[in-house]
Amino acid sequence: MGEPLLKVENLYKHYPIRRPNTLTKHDQVKAIDGISFHIEEGETLGLVGESGCGKSTTRKLVLNLEEPTKGAVFFRGENIFDFKKDALHRFRRQSQVIYQDPYSSLNPAWKIGSIIGEGFNVHKIGSPSERKEKILDLMEKVGLRKEYYDRFPHEFSGGQRQRIGIARALALNPEFVVADEPVSALDVSIQAQVLNLLKDLQEEFGLTYLFISHDLSVVKHLCDRIAVMYLGKIVEVATTDQLYSEPSHPYTQMLLKAIPLPDPCKKLELTALEGEVPSPINPPSGCRFHTRCPHVMDKCKKEIPPMVDVGDSHMVACYLYK
Repeated sequence: MGEPLLKVENLYKHYPIRRPNTLTKHDQVKAIDGISFHIEEGETLGLVGESGCGKSTTRKLVLNLEEPTKGAVFFRGENIFDFKKDALHRFRRQSQVIYQDPYSSLNPAWKIGSIIGEGFNVHKIGSPSERKEKILDLMEKVGLRKEYYDRFPHEFSGGQRQRIGIARALALNPEFVVADEPVSALDVSIQAQVLNLLKDLQEEFGLTYLFISHDLSVVKHLCDRIAVMYLGKIVEVATTDQLYSEPSHPYTQMLLKAIPLPDPCKKLELTALEGEVPSPINPPSGCRFHTRCPHVMDKCKKEIPPMVDVGDSHMVACYLYK
């Protein structure tokens, strides 16, 4: 196996907070606190966890929308935080994003053709007629009728708006797409359509996805591998089959037990996580999950567990495994 398309190494992002009536002391929100993962070309990696665990901050960092506190993100072997002008301009074409909210992510004053074709104008690609032809082709590929070209976003449903967002993300023919909870704002009946569309487009365009979600039942149908985050740390990385058949980290096990069953005749025994999610300003020492873990040991409270391979590249950060 060659070089991964994207490789994240020991990435940190801490946001300073100035307290009132102080001149020098700053607390910090430790949004990302030393994460590492990679994504192979053509692969879909799911990034899952509760709200506030650092998923969206990860999205901003891998797209070079924010500077890290420490660490590196390599795209085709080059650190994206070293990119200047031309290299950064090129990276902007190669990487795109699909946003969570299909309502606020589209400019209500622009027509659909202008929204999808904005990237062509920014990067000065093609003549006006060539751009329009490309936009109409993209609209057809994502399931939008060509006569919608001159309509405004308020004339569309949530599912149609998300298709517009997907077309915009694909306009510059990117290699890497970050999908940040792209179906969480949609009706369940529409979610499956959008997920199937993303899968079809991946095959057609040869895309590589980072698919961010809090819903493990959604990532199961789209992702090749899944990374589980908790309070700024990645606690488990496994193939989708491994994660659902043999979840190893106690946090992952709890998340899977919380997935509703589709059969109304079967009763689900919910296992609630004890305690509150700790503050990222003052996270627990040792394993971040030890304050809520049913298997906590003294060692968990003092030392951060390293990632260990429990078989077939199934990585877990937990002292239950040697």
